[in-house]
Amino acid sequence: MWLTDIVIGCVLMFFLVLTIRYWSFFRKSQLSFLFLLSIFLLKIGLGVLYTYIQLNYYKHPLGGDSMVFFNDAKIIYKSFFTFKKDFFRMLFSYQDQGVYFIEKYYQYMSYWNEGMQSPIYNDNRIFTKLNVILMFITHGNIYIHMILINFISLLGLVAFFNGLKLWIYSIPFRVIAVFFTPTVLLWCSAIHKETFLLFFIGMCFHLYFSFINDAKFWKLFVLLLFMFFSVLIKPYISAFIVMFILIMLIFRNNEHRIKYFIFAFSIILFFGGFYLSQNLNFKFNPWRPILKKQVEFGFAAEGGFFLFNKHKVVRLDLQDSVALIKTENDSISVPEKFKYDYWNIENLDKRLVEPSSERKETFALLHKMPKAGSAFQYNLKIETFYQYCRSIFLSEYIVLFKPLFFDAHNLMAYLSSIENLVLLIIVLLTLFFSIRNRFKLKASIVLALLFILMIFFILGFTVNISGALSRYRAPLMPLFLAVCFSLFPFAEHQTKKN
Repeated sequence: MWLTDIVIGCVLMFFLVLTIRYWSFFRKSQLSFLFLLSIFLLKIGLGVLYTYIQLNYYKHPLGGDSMVFFNDAKIIYKSFFTFKKDFFRMLFSYQDQGVYFIEKYYQYMSYWNEGMQSPIYNDNRIFTKLNVILMFITHGNIYIHMILINFISLLGLVAFFNGLKLWIYSIPFRVIAVFFTPTVLLWCSAIHKETFLLFFIGMCFHLYFSFINDAKFWKLFVLLLFMFFSVLIKPYISAFIVMFILIMLIFRNNEHRIKYFIFAFSIILFFGGFYLSQNLNFKFNPWRPILKKQVEFGFAAEGGFFLFNKHKVVRLDLQDSVALIKTENDSISVPEKFKYDYWNIENLDKRLVEPSSERKETFALLHKMPKAGSAFQYNLKIETFYQYCRSIFLSEYIVLFKPLFFDAHNLMAYLSSIENLVLLIIVLLTLFFSIRNRFKLKASIVLALLFILMIFFILGFTVNISGALSRYRAPLMPLFLAVCFSLFPFAEHQTKKN
């Protein structure tokens, strides 16, 4: 088996290197073959290193998120060679929760029943199925898989590099924005949604720039197709990018209308957001899923066993597991005279303590996880207008600049703080040049920045783990840096219409 994997890996690598050397997509990018090959090999190396760290140092029995997704996909992939009918039902149906599938497959999968849930959609399942399809090329080998997904990631980076000519014509500035951000190179080199999201967003900007310079229908169709797939991968990030491109398409050739739209949209967004935060009883209020996500990440940062029933959510330390008793239907019982923390379902903001339970209680398992090493707490609650403004400011700060040196506590945090310090300098220079230019900014740049900051707010408001934030922001960093660099007076701007 290992010999077969080596042969498949070498053949795949050979064809991918030839593709980088001769495909016109790469040759017309103004980037040399040696540079692209170096980036490709670097990303493969980082992906392999990241996989090794996850397998050997993470406390999860399967490794970190990357390995868990790979394991879930491999369970479905293996079923193709034993029970093809099961394979196609799992791959092409939204959900089959029959007892047969649960006992034979799903009970061994970690993320299949998690993720963004709706009657017809689950982002974890779509991502898992995408990896299943790729396994027919990679033979289900994690390291061959790493080669293929890093080629996909490289495609996204080069597409980003081409598409950012929308604002910057300078090759050095685009190279820095796209290829020299450490978090992009690291997080988008592993089996993460962000790796594929980088590909789809990059292709969207490449196709958009190509369409506005050569308005052919097939280019618009392919652009819309990539926009659709990007939303499937990670909707709460890519939906904003899709909205930006759609607005640019609608108001193409009309700078003034875009400015009017930005002004009206910003006012409605700011004051409407505060109003909705104070009136959560609306059925489709977007604050409700955001607050739910904030609570979930709060649990992840805390670590431990999280159990729930229709009345409350209970947290126990991992070492307390010896006291838990499994009952029928995979329920878990907490014995009487047991101390635990809990939250009432009606008010997850208020943490309570049960010093000694009066009776045995039965719960379902919500999560079991070790405490996140990079967790922090800013208490981002919105009850007043001041807290609303404070939460917006702190959310943007958290995503862009946390950790800095004064709140780094381990090697990875110190390395991340170096990047964040450079990013802080870039942001300060951007503000300086904007003020000096009296904020005479192109409408497309302002609109892009508005949507980027909206995404950053959602991330900073909901996620209180700096390692996760670094990963989540990675696909957006080329776009954010391009917006900043476009305001530098010594960066050459694209002179064609945009």
